[in-house]
Amino acid sequence: MRALTRKTVLVIDSDRASAELMYTSLREAGYDVLLTRSVMQGLILARETRPALVITELSLQDGSGADVVTRLTPSGIPVLVVSARGDVTSKVTLLGSGAADYLVKPFEVREFLARVTTQLRDRRVEAGWEELVAGELVLDVQRRLVRVRGWEVRLTERERDVLEALMREPERVFTHRELQERVWGAEAAGTNAKRNNLAVMMANIRTKLNATGADGYLVTIRGTGYALR
Repeated sequence: MRALTRKTVLVIDSDRASAELMYTSLREAGYDVLLTRSVMQGLILARETRPALVITELSLQDGSGADVVTRLTPSGIPVLVVSARGDVTSKVTLLGSGAADYLVKPFEVREFLARVTTQLRDRRVEAGWEELVAGELVLDVQRRLVRVRGWEVRLTERERDVLEALMREPERVFTHRELQERVWGAEAAGTNAKRNNLAVMMANIRTKLNATGADGYLVTIRGTGYALR
């Protein structure tokens, strides 16, 4: 399984020129970027997509970037504040409120991208970050979240266990018994009841993935088991 190379960054900035500069720079650096001018819309997008990083201007059309910091810090999503305000008081206040970093405008694109890279790298190290990726299907191992194109796929704990096993070894064919042991343990594996339960579980996972457009990932190997392709 390859390491995740594209991360989603959410930019909240009501200044068109500034927003377009950050959007273009991030896209060229290989990030997926979501862009909004509104505090409210930004918070909604953050909740729905769980971006790796939020970048917010301090002065916004419907509120303050400080609100974004306050609301998102408890969720574990790092927030980088960008603002023309370069006074020490503003910096100390925002950093004290939980902002991951503070960058004064105007800034050099190289410094901006370096700050972004540092935040993402540091968060991965601190949290033991790991994501498994198969096409548009992403499993955040630490947060136990499954996403397709940023949309969360709501799986049960056991469904996520099975999907994680398959995503860690794509193309490998797992036997029915191997997957049963992953879910219910060796003692319970091998019974007809558990085999039927596994079949129902795999059907449920497939249905939930298909609903997001991520069809074709789970393959049934008749008489043997399942694989992720």
